[in-house]
Amino acid sequence: NEKEKIWSFTTFPVSQADLATTGQLDLFVPWVPTGMHSGPINDITTSRSRRIVATCGQDKQLKIWSYPSEEGVSQPNAFGSELTIEVSPYDKPLKLAIHPMGFQVAVILPDVLRIYHLTPQQASRTLLDLPLKHP
Repeated sequence: NEKEKIWSFTTFPVSQADLATTGQLDLFVPWVPTGMHSGPINDITTSRSRRIVATCGQDKQLKIWSYPSEEGVSQPNAFGSELTIEVSPYDKPLKLAIHPMGFQVAVILPDVLRIYHLTPQQASRTLLDLPLKHP
């Protein structure tokens, strides 16, 4: 019986890393204070060409997050949610993958592989739905 993993984006002061390993949860603060998933994250992936991270969760949403270069880390609101897409009104996304160029993302649902183009203008529509066959 495998224990279910629950992921969340948090950070803590590096100077208190020894306390973080003891499980003191009050050290951890949300990485992005707004725009988080409202439940467990099912999968996470990154792009090689763009500074983005994609997550999908139990809340049936795909979220695209931006992250800064090393020079921009100390800027206010350096990390942020760029895009949120409800991938299905009834099915939870299981896995996802970003194209190496970073402009398309594939989301696997129980019965379909759904591909989105990652621009704010086109994100509200599905680029491709590929039905999955079950043996």
